[in-house]
Amino acid sequence: MSNRTVPINRTLTGVLAVLFTIAGVFVLVRAENQDAVAGALIRTGILLGALWLALPTRKREAAWANVSPVAFVATLVAAVTFVARPRILVYLIPIGLALGVLSAFLRPRPK
Repeated sequence: MSNRTVPINRTLTGVLAVLFTIAGVFVLVRAENQDAVAGALIRTGILLGALWLALPTRKREAAWANVSPVAFVATLVAAVTFVARPRILVYLIPIGLALGVLSAFLRPRPK
């Protein structure tokens, strides 16, 4: 195997995201009994759109370039917790919203 890196074309990724999403909606609207195909196309389009947002630009690094190992592990633990116990979200969503509103009002004022 060669040690060559393959650059990802950000523009092509964005175009493919839009095309997959439009194709999925078209199949969903026009074709009968093709819900699985439409769902796969729409999910692929959304995933490519998320990848497009995370890719680096000329002025900005990649979204994952400055993620600390602690934040990565915390996100992984939170995801596993939510998958294992989805009912915990019933309690955490209102608490998160309340903390978000409080942080908007209680943050330090600019000098």
